[in-house]
Amino acid sequence: MKNKLITSTLAGSALLLSLAYGHANAFLISTTGGSAGNPSGSLYKVTVSAADVGDSFSVNWLVPSGIGGLPINLAASSIWTINSYTANSIQIGISITNDTDLSTQPTRNANIVSFGFGTVPNSTASLVTPGSVFDNVGAGQGAPQNFPGGFSAIDICLWPNNNCSGGNVNLGLTPGSTDSIVLAAAPRSGVYGDSIDLLFFPLKFQTTWGSFEPAGVPTNGPSIQQIPEPGILTLIGIGLFGLGVLRRRRI
Repeated sequence: MKNKLITSTLAGSALLLSLAYGHANAFLISTTGGSAGNPSGSLYKVTVSAADVGDSFSVNWLVPSGIGGLPINLAASSIWTINSYTANSIQIGISITNDTDLSTQPTRNANIVSFGFGTVPNSTASLVTPGSVFDNVGAGQGAPQNFPGGFSAIDICLWPNNNCSGGNVNLGLTPGSTDSIVLAAAPRSGVYGDSIDLLFFPLKFQTTWGSFEPAGVPTNGPSIQQIPEPGILTLIGIGLFGLGVLRRRRI
């Protein structure tokens, strides 16, 4: 009987701990079967639902040296956090970093001048918090937009200057720099269902050696650590205290 009580107490405490610290959902990430980009790469989608609120995934980009005469790798990384999800909108926080190393080419440029993504169903978007670099969003302007590199059906695009096609290289995100954006997307018609797909993740590097537009490669990333509610902490304490009492009685 005591063993059953101890087991029940441990199980209850474990459940409360999981409630206190949230969850670490794995996003459903898959290929679409298509390819696009310069250089060409496989296209991916990330399926997001209300269960993913508070969780993050990563998107990375790489153009290896040697492509198009590049003497260096072009690289970028980003973390996408789902802040909220409802039938009428989804809010996403994006932190993007230009990881390109120009230490061997100090007089050259390799800036990020735009990036974006498609959605299913189609979406419009607005900036909740503009970035210091990416302070413009293109969305809801008729049919989904094209993006350099052969991408189509791009619903949402962010840039510092003209449009998805880029613009003044000096206004782009420079190597070693990070920018953070919060955007709100809404369905172009109707409502979001149980999930929404985010797709393709094109990005444009404008460099001394030309323009390159790789497709992003998403991976499951870290979850936001949530601070436990005081009430849950109290319940955890009661459960652990009860376990201690049972153990003392057993002794």
